[in-house]
Amino acid sequence: GTFLRLTLGDDLQIMYADGLLRLHLCTHSGYGSTMRVAEIGALQELRILLDSSSCEIFLNGGEQVMTTRFYPGINRQCTFEGKGLVELYDMGSMEFAYAEEKEEAH
Repeated sequence: GTFLRLTLGDDLQIMYADGLLRLHLCTHSGYGSTMRVAEIGALQELRILLDSSSCEIFLNGGEQVMTTRFYPGINRQCTFEGKGLVELYDMGSMEFAYAEEKEEAH
């Protein structure tokens, strides 16, 4: 069957095998929420969004979604095992710009 494993440092592991997707967090990264499991038939697409305090996982275009608080440690090396296409994007930081208020014409 299909097998996939993504590991981020020592903190997070996402594994798919035998129709189950497992999210495992070490205790200090997930603060108590260490294992989540989703039953899904065939995994066609897996989209993972990570930032400094959360992990969101979208299975097959949002057919199922997992989200959890996630606080990654210093080691952020990412490794992949399995078959498939992997694309990584750096989404950068969100920036805010404030528009000056215009005075109303009288």
